[in-house]
Amino acid sequence: MNSIIKLRLLLILLLLNMAPAFAQRTSSITGKVVDGKAPIPYANIVLFADATKQRQVQVAATDEEGKFVLPNIAPTTYTLVVSFIGYQGYEKAITVTEKPLALGDIALQLNSKALDEVTVTGQRSNVEFHIDKEVVNFTPEMLAGATSASDVLAKVPQITLDATGQVKLRGDAGVRVLIDGKPTILSASDVLATLPAGKLKKVEIITSPSAKYDPEGAAGILNIITQQENKAATEALVTIGLGLNKKYSGLAKLDYNVGKWSNYASLNFRHEDRPTQTYREYYLDNALQFTSLYKEAEIEKFTNAEIGTDYKIDSLSTASLSYQYSLLDRNTPSTYRQDEQSLPNTGSGNVLFTTSENKVRAGYTRSAKRNTFGADFLYAWGAVDINSNNILRNQNNAVLSSYSLANTIGYYFLDYDLTYSRALNQYWKLDLGYSGEEVHFSNDFTSLTNNVYNAVNYKYKESIQAVFSLLSYAKGAYKAQVGLRLENALQEISSIPTSPYVNAYPSLTLERKLDDSKSIALNFSRRISRPDPFQFAPFVRYDNVNQRSQGNPLLKPAYSNNVELNYLYANEHFNLKSSVFLRNSQNVINKIIRQDGDLTTITFDNIAHVNTLGASLSGETNLLTWWKLNGGAEVFYNNISDDQYTYGRRESVYGVLKLNSIWTLKNNLKLQVNSNYTTTTYEAQRQLLPFYTAGITASVTTLKKRGNVSFRIDNLVYSGSRSWINAQPYLIWERYEAQNPIYRLSFSYKL
Repeated sequence: MNSIIKLRLLLILLLLNMAPAFAQRTSSITGKVVDGKAPIPYANIVLFADATKQRQVQVAATDEEGKFVLPNIAPTTYTLVVSFIGYQGYEKAITVTEKPLALGDIALQLNSKALDEVTVTGQRSNVEFHIDKEVVNFTPEMLAGATSASDVLAKVPQITLDATGQVKLRGDAGVRVLIDGKPTILSASDVLATLPAGKLKKVEIITSPSAKYDPEGAAGILNIITQQENKAATEALVTIGLGLNKKYSGLAKLDYNVGKWSNYASLNFRHEDRPTQTYREYYLDNALQFTSLYKEAEIEKFTNAEIGTDYKIDSLSTASLSYQYSLLDRNTPSTYRQDEQSLPNTGSGNVLFTTSENKVRAGYTRSAKRNTFGADFLYAWGAVDINSNNILRNQNNAVLSSYSLANTIGYYFLDYDLTYSRALNQYWKLDLGYSGEEVHFSNDFTSLTNNVYNAVNYKYKESIQAVFSLLSYAKGAYKAQVGLRLENALQEISSIPTSPYVNAYPSLTLERKLDDSKSIALNFSRRISRPDPFQFAPFVRYDNVNQRSQGNPLLKPAYSNNVELNYLYANEHFNLKSSVFLRNSQNVINKIIRQDGDLTTITFDNIAHVNTLGASLSGETNLLTWWKLNGGAEVFYNNISDDQYTYGRRESVYGVLKLNSIWTLKNNLKLQVNSNYTTTTYEAQRQLLPFYTAGITASVTTLKKRGNVSFRIDNLVYSGSRSWINAQPYLIWERYEAQNPIYRLSFSYKL
């Protein structure tokens, strides 16, 4: 017995002595892929067992900074291959020892190749396809002459902006717009209209978000990444824009590095006059009853200032802190004319909308070899003031009705995230996270309607807590992600009793790489669209003399299930993405229009369900060395079912076509034409006729390539928005027109 015990002890001691040796038998490979000094994110990294490249050992991709890590590599000799669209491949034999191997910068060279009579020069693609998103990097051509994010996104395939500036993704307005991964209080159209183009870096189009993303937004997420980090020790940018009809803008940015500190600051302003007009014909039993013409001169002033810093604590950790102040002032004087049996009624009004907001954001990240931790905190507070006055008079100038409103809203918004990511081994990765969101509105509302006074104090509270887990797998040609997000949400509206609701949001992604240029991916996700505070607000507010709005405190959240199949093709000459998707949405929140004589009431309600089957094709290519083309086409089959507002089942097929062409001419002159076309579209109560628009931009670099002068014409070809509205008992013909054409001149200079 003693001999057996001694033998066991001897074996244990032997194993303990051998353990360090085994632990040291794996190593790691690190490096950074660059184009000159600029990093190349999402380049493909493949490690082969030998020079024949018959057996893959590991596959990886570079991160946002162009860096990559290959962990758990056994000491021996390998062949490393690095590739990216438009660049010559990099191949090198490397020897791994028990010590980590740091390769440093790996520089890729642009690739050029002659094809018959067409010469295609390789260049870095501005479109990147990933397992869970599509990334569009904003090129100088896309930013040339643009003043706001709306101008830039109008050129991106899959993203549609209608005549009123409403953003849609795959034909659906249920889009969650994030700025650097964080939501805002402003509406999507206001966010895009007030974000200056000079601060944009790229946009992530996430049509089937994984469980790590907020599930808000049935159609998906647009995450706009701004240029906060600097590439040089000191860099400054100044942009000035001028346009006819009182349009001007300016942006000043400064990036400054000192030691471990990376500092940035920006100041921008914009003044925009946007004259519009809406013409309506009201029919009852196919007979014209009366017409109206509504003219509006929206005068918008926006100012934004931001300052921030990043501190490199050590080689693994970074802390960040920023402050932002914004002021939006919108003045909307309007006139109204109604013709009824040759007896005109006239009206005038004015709406003053002012919002001021402060934002503080703090973050911390730590990235080690196998795990990453991040903490992000955003706190915003501000005030919204809405004041309006409207008077309607008859043909004898006598007052028929009058309305005035004073609405003061104080709010604060809190958003925080904790994330942890760990590489379990060379194939498996686990992401865990916790996030929270708190929104509080305090609304003091007073109105005077035909000398009748009304006062309401309206409070709104939203609280969302969530945890998520995401398991990822990548080996050879296969990638997979499976995730689950659990949320506890509560929306309280003044004294109306509510209760929290708990929901689960699963996600699944499967991808197979067919070869170096082709891959297919299958995605599934579940989403939610919650009512916003203004859709909930129960009081009546007049937008103008013949239109009023009223929220619905009984609104329910809408849910959607999304399945999509993607085919991706990319080589050094062009890239292509084709998709087929199915979206099933229940309790869809819809804008409802009611008509009572000449008074239009807009409210919101849930409709039963909407099923959408769609297909899309988008891509970009260099047809010639001086001619670049990108665009996309989408077609949708829509099925709306609701007996209350649509009066039965409604089915339709419609499409969207977007085409952008860029010509590089002599003397650094670039000419680009952007166009889009949408066929007849059906909504619950509305039939929108075809909408089309096209614009042109000419830009030239000057002052040793530090300056850029751009001349842009928007709405050079323009249809306006035309629609039939089924607002029982009336059938309304409506034509909405914005200013066209719009001329703009801008100049930018980089120090």
